[in-house]
Amino acid sequence: MDQISRKDFFKEMFGFFKDEVEKGKSGVSAKLQYVVPPPGAASVQNYIQSCDKCFDCVAACPPMALEVCRDRQSELYDYPVIEPGRMACMFCEDYPCISACHTDALDLKNIGTLKSKAVIIENFCLAYQDHFCMTCISSCPPEYKAIRLNADGLPEIDPLLCTGCGICAQACPAPKKAIAFILE
Repeated sequence: MDQISRKDFFKEMFGFFKDEVEKGKSGVSAKLQYVVPPPGAASVQNYIQSCDKCFDCVAACPPMALEVCRDRQSELYDYPVIEPGRMACMFCEDYPCISACHTDALDLKNIGTLKSKAVIIENFCLAYQDHFCMTCISSCPPEYKAIRLNADGLPEIDPLLCTGCGICAQACPAPKKAIAFILE
């Protein structure tokens, strides 16, 4: 039997506990994402299995929010994705990305099925590092106002109001990505 150091034991146990707490908060394993599938994807697995990588959805996206994932660590590598920190999804009224898709990868009936919610990474957030910053709060669309100050005067995201558009991530001035997404 391999011996494990006390430090590694506690590190592993606290990591397990943290994962379980995150599951309890969102009902799903809280794997942070910096890229998300386009609107109309039923699930990440269905999207990967159905997408033929024709990239017609990328060409059809008016705000140019869709791009090809180049992160080799991502399960979505080489698929069309939205990287909210680079360009937010505008949820176009007629969903030209979905209309351009000739496979089952994107479908209007799946709108709202795969939800992404913004999450603040406190270690990278300027406000949590004692700097004055309210960029995410002021950039959140007024019709949603999913980001507000908590009792401590720090930004907080209401997951019930967040659409996962990524406007806050795009506006964030932190040197490291302070806003990521959880897919539900």
